[in-house]
Amino acid sequence: MFDLIFILLVIVGISLGALHATLMLVSPQTHRRFNFWLSTMGRRPKLRLDERDSGKDLELSYRAAGLIILAGLVAFVWVGVSSLMRVHGQPSPSTKGPSEARPTWLPFVVGFAAVAGGIYCIKRPEALYRWSSKAAVRLRQDTSDVARMRRTALLMGLCLIGFGLFALATGFATLLH
Repeated sequence: MFDLIFILLVIVGISLGALHATLMLVSPQTHRRFNFWLSTMGRRPKLRLDERDSGKDLELSYRAAGLIILAGLVAFVWVGVSSLMRVHGQPSPSTKGPSEARPTWLPFVVGFAAVAGGIYCIKRPEALYRWSSKAAVRLRQDTSDVARMRRTALLMGLCLIGFGLFALATGFATLLH
């Protein structure tokens, strides 16, 4: 029963991530409206969409972020499906083997970069807020909510540090085996 609940939660999470990534890639303005709708469901909105300069540029960084997220989700699903098939004795969905071995230093680079990024997010949440408000979402706040910004930066920093430690542990595990 636990396995079915876990699989259902993973499918819902991947579907929601794919929806967000596809909207970011295809129509950033629609993605902003969708996020605004999600954030204001059932309560009075604290934020308003800033429609003044929408649609005047291609927003390539926003679309590139959507493409990167979508590519990461596809890779995650591919690895998950091939691992499940191997566990159940089925042949891998890929007919070709890996063309080149993965470099052993890659998890260390990713791990150190993620840990450094996490520490930066925790130490300087204002810089993260300035970057995200300038580069990604065009929202105007009625009231300044510094405490929420600091909590969000702390959570993001802790997630990055956790991911970095996981990548470092993966790198050490491949070195030792």
